Amino acid sequence: MGVFSYVFGIQEQPDIFMDGTKWKSLSMEAKLGYLMGFQEGLKISRTAVLLEKNSIGPEDPFIGTLDQIENWILAYEVGDTRLGLIILTMDSVYSEDSNAELITAALVPLVTKRIRGEIDGDDFKERIEKLKDVLK
Repeated sequence: MGVFSYVFGIQEQPDIFMDGTKWKSLSMEAKLGYLMGFQEGLKISRTAVLLEKNSIGPEDPFIGTLDQIENWILAYEVGDTRLGLIILTMDSVYSEDSNAELITAALVPLVTKRIRGEIDGDDFKERIEKLKDVLK
């Protein structure tokens, strides 16, 4: 049992490759715990990348790869977007049975971009369909 689960008495143990079926079965507290853990993992990953970048120097050929990894991590961070809003939007997406197979970790950044207004409703739907195609 994870520390968060232990401290808050949450019995559900969401895994990183959770999909809509599993998401819908979670309590609000477990969904919040998942998103908090997801974000904490990204912060730890970004810190590791930054430490590695500082240790090798800007001339190292690996620096470009580290920059790409850092940009990927930043794309997944929710920043100051309210977790409750993310949960409500995820619940809405997963309320459609055709979206049940979408991997939660892949959906979080799309939902965040939609909430922030970085993508419109049509683009959001199109990207969800592309995610479904990847999973086929």
